[in-house]
Amino acid sequence: MKLKQKPHKCDSGITGWKGKLQDQYEDFADFEHCCEIFGNHTRLGYKTPQEAWDANPTVCGSVIPSDYKILPKN
Repeated sequence: MKLKQKPHKCDSGITGWKGKLQDQYEDFADFEHCCEIFGNHTRLGYKTPQEAWDANPTVCGSVIPSDYKILPKN
């Protein structure tokens, strides 16, 4: 599966990526695994991985963990 990412200038100043949450992972199991290791859902403000997955927000990130966040709706 090819991930659907667009370039995005992150808060850190480097160019990262942005896209819908579900487009950044192979499937829910892949996202859930990342949540177990890195706490991705809590970084985005959700209590559970399922909540984050169901909401499917537009997120951005880079190689810097603090860049991983929800982008405001325009």
